[in-house]
Amino acid sequence: MIPCPFHLLTGYDCPFCGGQRLLVALFHGDIVSAFSFNPVLFCLLPYFVLVTAGAFSKRVRRWKLTEKCYSNHAIFAVVAICILWGVVRNII
Repeated sequence: MIPCPFHLLTGYDCPFCGGQRLLVALFHGDIVSAFSFNPVLFCLLPYFVLVTAGAFSKRVRRWKLTEKCYSNHAIFAVVAICILWGVVRNII
């Protein structure tokens, strides 16, 4: 696995630490382990999949749900959740 640069520099976990292990576990069909590696990223995964698919496909980009994912409110909410998770996971 590729080490996290933020963790190497600070010793703290970033909001995305565990993301690689999460994806590997999902590809192996181990949903419980995937969730345990990074529960917040696991819950935000559908959002990131829609945004990524919308970036590569005009058809997907026109879906109402995908349009909502690109709204300022949605982007702000996801960024706020990631920042909050980054702080909370290092306190716990």
